[in-house]
Amino acid sequence: YINATGSTQEFYCDFGTFTASPGSTRCSDCPAGNFAGSRGSSDCEACAAGFYASEAGMSACERCPIGYYQDSDGKSFCQACPETFTTIELGSLSSE
Repeated sequence: YINATGSTQEFYCDFGTFTASPGSTRCSDCPAGNFAGSRGSSDCEACAAGFYASEAGMSACERCPIGYYQDSDGKSFCQACPETFTTIELGSLSSE
């Protein structure tokens, strides 16, 4: 992006943010469920199944904890396993 003060020096969006328009004067946070893992991103990536990003502006997704799972991409939460079920590892895709 280009600094709003009119500087011609090019600036790069920080981790967790992006700008889709070259020459833009600001960066936007990636929405929850998505991340930007590098500086200068032009878009965000959806968290893969088994992972989540609970808030906007994340630079990486987190693995679902034990007892939770996520079977879809791009989510901001993990689903709790039903009663009498659990997961045995982080980042599970199902409760089975």
